[in-house]
Amino acid sequence: MKLYLLSRDGDEKVVEVIQSGQLFAEAVMFMDERRYPVNASALSDTHLVIFDTECFLQLLGESPDLALKLLGGLSRRMHGLLSQIDELTLHNATYRLVSYLLAQAHSQAGQVRLSIPKQVIASRLSMKPETLSRILARLRERGLLEVQGETLVLLNESGLRRVLE
Repeated sequence: MKLYLLSRDGDEKVVEVIQSGQLFAEAVMFMDERRYPVNASALSDTHLVIFDTECFLQLLGESPDLALKLLGGLSRRMHGLLSQIDELTLHNATYRLVSYLLAQAHSQAGQVRLSIPKQVIASRLSMKPETLSRILARLRERGLLEVQGETLVLLNESGLRRVLE
């Protein structure tokens, strides 16, 4: 799922990409106005599970462990969003892309499968798709990565980390 905002001109800004098994919109049940502040759109075939707010709040009241897990998840998301604000406001496009690639490759043994469209990744990183393509081309020319269809192979992770310094 992509979570996004629309500008007055109709431009889309991807705020977050939700992966399989992740929660989203859970904070709305604690708000006075229960309206989610962003739009959501499926990027692929999706099965959503919707929880009844009153029932879920009752479960939270009965289960301190569940409440703490939910708070932990909300805290991690908040810290992640604060990190995104830092990256988007203090770093250039190359830094943002390399940081994204290294984070994605962390659990995939030096490979990043682009399971979402490049324009969604570009929007999420606050750049134009053409900028993303140019940066990937420069990184490829420097021997730091290789493009194999929808998979990026990070050939030189230490070199990519030096880009972040």
